[in-house]
Amino acid sequence: MENDWNFLPDVPKSFKKTTSNTLKISTKIKKFYIDAGSSEINLNLKRAVEPIDVSLRAKKESLKISYQIQNDLIIFIGSYNQESNDQRFNCYNFNGLLVGSCQNADINISSTNPKYDVLEDNLVIISGEINSKNIGLRKRLDQKFINLIEISYEQIKHNFNWLSPIEDITSPTLLGLNIGNSTLGEEIENLLGTLPQRDSWKTHILNLRLHNQYDLGKNFSIEPALHLKFLEYKKYNNNESIPNMNFKYSLALSYNFKKTKISFFGDYYQNNLLGFENITLNQRTESYFNRPYGELGLRVKFGF
Repeated sequence: MENDWNFLPDVPKSFKKTTSNTLKISTKIKKFYIDAGSSEINLNLKRAVEPIDVSLRAKKESLKISYQIQNDLIIFIGSYNQESNDQRFNCYNFNGLLVGSCQNADINISSTNPKYDVLEDNLVIISGEINSKNIGLRKRLDQKFINLIEISYEQIKHNFNWLSPIEDITSPTLLGLNIGNSTLGEEIENLLGTLPQRDSWKTHILNLRLHNQYDLGKNFSIEPALHLKFLEYKKYNNNESIPNMNFKYSLALSYNFKKTKISFFGDYYQNNLLGFENITLNQRTESYFNRPYGELGLRVKFGF
């Protein structure tokens, strides 16, 4: 079993903190290994204007089956499903004009269409889910700088949906309303263009992971690791340029006691969480994936 607690620096400013918890259970049957896991990530995101709270919570269920070909060589296949809680926004700021049902709203927009009943008092609701499949090889090495290398291929299918009555507005009076140097219609069109696309798309990822462990006395060790990702997007309609490569550098200080391993670790990502938490990628978040990301955490592993 493993449990992680991670904390995110204020990069960018709207990102306040993230916490994640992971539970993994592993077992071995002859030359087969079975790993089942469940995790949750909570991104605490606050903006300066409405919608102010754009936090994201997502749960992941995973399964991996490995087969030991040789003592130092393992082949594995795996899959996971990650689903986010619905994001609900009761107001949007359109260039200074506040639209929705919040206390200071300038205009309230609603619809009698039954399909919008699920919105209740909200203006926009967004849902997301991804499915991943992967296959790879892991080999242990007797080298000074690398004791493990892992190569895998991953295919991810992204499914997002959203609902809002603002896309049904046809009134020339409302759409032609001047706000600043644009109209409400132009601002609505800009918003709709940055909401997640409803058509599913795929991401193909080539993973390369390198790991080493240096023993520091009887019970302590230091573990550096490098994880490279090369990404290709299929049928994704990006508004901005998105990196097609990311890396994570990790450094952990571990203490081993009998069947318990406690690790204090730090991770540095070149491009935010791109490719590592795939539920976070869509048109609304594109601008954040060319920025670095860091976390500190505590990992506890129990053996039975």
